[in-house]
Amino acid sequence: AAREFLATLARLPVGGRAAFRDIVAEECGDVSVLRDVLLAAARAFANAALRHCIKLTRIEKPMWEAVLLLQLLWTADARRVSIAADATRAAKDADKLQPPPMETLGRIGRSLSKSTSTTARPIVSGETSITTMSVPRS
Repeated sequence: AAREFLATLARLPVGGRAAFRDIVAEECGDVSVLRDVLLAAARAFANAALRHCIKLTRIEKPMWEAVLLLQLLWTADARRVSIAADATRAAKDADKLQPPPMETLGRIGRSLSKSTSTTARPIVSGETSITTMSVPRS
């Protein structure tokens, strides 16, 4: 079954291999699944293919397929780390956008947070739409 899977994986176009990498990266958020399960199985297959090639004294197709799988798993791990870093960065940015609780604001902060004007205009900044309100005039 593993041999058929690797042969199918090797026949995929570049886009299909990238999709495989992305699926592995997104579905194996836990590092132990990727490294302890998938990578261990890929290494076992690569070791078996290497032993077979040593007996034949030439590199055969299963060896190249095993190397391809190891490369895809390596890039999937790098993609998984990138996804986790992006999620962490987005969570930190979302925390920065949240207004502080009202009890931490002083008297001036509370007065500035209220507006007597009802006009609001949207400002588009990147992908986020922000609505601003005018500050009351004294």
